[in-house]
Amino acid sequence: MAENSEDTVVVEKALSGLAEVEQELEDTERAIEITRLKKVSKIYEKRREYTKAIDKFWHIVLSQHPEFADYVRAQDFKYLELIKDIYVSWDASTSTDESVDPTTFSITFEFEQSEDGDFPAQTVTKRFQKEVIDPEELQILEQKRKKGSLSDDEDGQMPEETERLVSTNTEIIWPKSYDSINPSKVVDKKTTLGKKNYRAGMKSFFGWFRWTGRKPGKEFPNGDDFARLFADDIFPSAVLYYTEAQRDGLEEEMESDASEPLDLSDSENVPRGLKRKNSEC
Repeated sequence: MAENSEDTVVVEKALSGLAEVEQELEDTERAIEITRLKKVSKIYEKRREYTKAIDKFWHIVLSQHPEFADYVRAQDFKYLELIKDIYVSWDASTSTDESVDPTTFSITFEFEQSEDGDFPAQTVTKRFQKEVIDPEELQILEQKRKKGSLSDDEDGQMPEETERLVSTNTEIIWPKSYDSINPSKVVDKKTTLGKKNYRAGMKSFFGWFRWTGRKPGKEFPNGDDFARLFADDIFPSAVLYYTEAQRDGLEEEMESDASEPLDLSDSENVPRGLKRKNSEC
């Protein structure tokens, strides 16, 4: 019995020590990430000066990205041409609080006005942060899953962890041409057409600004993944996607030139050897 008691004490001490080590690792990783964000944010701010000087830089980046189009409606792209600047900022990059959450970030979009006046110039910032999911909400979703009553959107947003990314309904002025699908202006939400228009609006790029992360199945689908796509890929790798687009465009242009037949109608521009050969035919 004494040996078992001693073994138990040893194991408990070891487990306690492991817990402390894991906490130290977590604290260290957070500190490293905060330091990284502080450093890269200064570089991104410098980069911002150059990207804003390039016409339609962000439209080209978004069009080139292999996944971006999966999240928005094709009709949205003409308004994405009006994006002059996209900037992701992390709270940790400017905070002096060592306990700041490095996963909290904001995405700012600067839009230019459309020539026809359909869409106004505006700057919109949407903030994202993590929150612990209410256990009761998890139970309700789990019960619906077991009964097979989850909607497609709810099933796709079924949380795998106890935390989730959330935001607030962020105000943005919609294009006037979107009045028929603007959720704030859709009065009829009961008829087939009314429901269709409402859902179309919620699935548009502008509908994403209404996303909160707290209403699975009732708002922009996969809004958290869309936010992370900007923060983790599109924004940090923007120059890469822009460069790829320029290279692809150059290759297409070269292929097009190579496929065009040689024009020999102007004899003065025909090389001497080729002119002689043609005259002999």
